[in-house]
Amino acid sequence: MLKHEEDCRILIQLLSQTKRQILSKLRKNKSINLLSFLQAETLEFIETQTQPTMKEISNFLCITPPSATSIINNLVKLRMLERVSDPHDRRIIRLKITSQGKIFIEKHGQIIENQMQSVLQKLSSEEHSQLINIYKKINNFYN
Repeated sequence: MLKHEEDCRILIQLLSQTKRQILSKLRKNKSINLLSFLQAETLEFIETQTQPTMKEISNFLCITPPSATSIINNLVKLRMLERVSDPHDRRIIRLKITSQGKIFIEKHGQIIENQMQSVLQKLSSEEHSQLINIYKKINNFYN
């Protein structure tokens, strides 16, 4: 096995493990209304868009339209989203974040930021820069 292949496997394992550990720690705090990762990501996406369609959401999340519909249905039941008819084409349904959804995003963002700050406090300034630059390079690769 090439060293590069081994590094790739280790990185994938570490990313998955880190995500699970963050979610596990957040779930232990009973005062937090924790949605699934995809639900939170969906809310954040909808907040930054002008009433996106289901197709736009499924494309953004890289999931099938039926999977996106399931996520949206749950968020509508939680009153974080509402469906809105397109004024130009009544066949198109758009999604709009509610005030309750906006409050969740604000609280969720603060919780994630606090978690990240506690992690970054354990790193040096140089390590902060290295971490940011590495993530920028990875993101640029996929853009």
